[in-house]
Amino acid sequence: MDYFLSSNTHQAASFDMYSASTTYPMEIQNQYPDDGKGWILESKVKADNKLLDVDAKLREAQEKNKKKKKKNTKDTKELWASSYFRAPFHLQLKRVDPETGSTNFVSTFYICPVGVGRTRFMAAQGSKASVPRWMTKLFTDNFLDQDTYLLATQQKNILTAEAKEVEELLKSVSSAEELKSVSMTTRNKMFCLTSPTEKVGARLEKFWDETLLRVPNRIERLLQLNAVGAFATTPPREVVLDRKSQQLDISKESQDVVKNCRTVSKYSKLAAVASVALKFVNKAPKALTSPTATIASLGLCFLASSLAQKIEREYYFKYTDDYRRKDLAKIPEKIWIDKE
Repeated sequence: MDYFLSSNTHQAASFDMYSASTTYPMEIQNQYPDDGKGWILESKVKADNKLLDVDAKLREAQEKNKKKKKKNTKDTKELWASSYFRAPFHLQLKRVDPETGSTNFVSTFYICPVGVGRTRFMAAQGSKASVPRWMTKLFTDNFLDQDTYLLATQQKNILTAEAKEVEELLKSVSSAEELKSVSMTTRNKMFCLTSPTEKVGARLEKFWDETLLRVPNRIERLLQLNAVGAFATTPPREVVLDRKSQQLDISKESQDVVKNCRTVSKYSKLAAVASVALKFVNKAPKALTSPTATIASLGLCFLASSLAQKIEREYYFKYTDDYRRKDLAKIPEKIWIDKE
């Protein structure tokens, strides 16, 4: 939930609206439902540019941006960029009207733990416009590819430090069960979360330090994995970002999309062959065998086949290191200019 990082990692200017600054402070609210056993963390900040305004000054284009901004927001209300986290795994992001509380779009995420250092990520978007699920999935996959490997490289350091602290804590107790009332300091020591935006991140890391030792079987599994060197290295990018094994192989909906793509590609090629073969049929209508009709038919077949193949490729490993470098090269163009 580092929105400054997200703006750069995803080259998405909209994330800047969720960030905070000394000019635009973030408001935090805590709730404790379920008789105090639950925890909800809500934040809100004015949905305005912060990082991008600084970038605009560096580009010596602040006045131009101000004029453009005034023109675009003349008849619109001021919105709040809001985040909602319900422990331990439910998150929502949305921009709301401060007067009515209404919104046009909500991003919802469920990050469900399935093991030490492993989670199942589920996402959904709610909006007034209906968007096919497979299109939403393609966007989400590309979004996740941009920072999932970063989390994987970070994970080996955090889990190694956590295992080391647990081993030290076990020396002062008679059993692992006694650690359920103990809070760790792993993330508090490793992270320096001091910016106005990191108010949410600091509270989340504190929450993990205070609760992870209570997770059933986590201590035993954490120490087992550490003992066999599971955290010594980071798995290769091809493993961490393999969409086939993590999604296609287990999702019938994804399998149906790939099947449809292959069907479209197959019949597009057959249609292209048929359009050429028609020129050699004596009684074929001239409207179908004219050069213009043949070229148009071949063009449509090629377009349909190419698009189907492109969509199918989205269900396999995509984000190579070369792709990543090209992706990051867009940051100076869209988010933060490089100083010469």
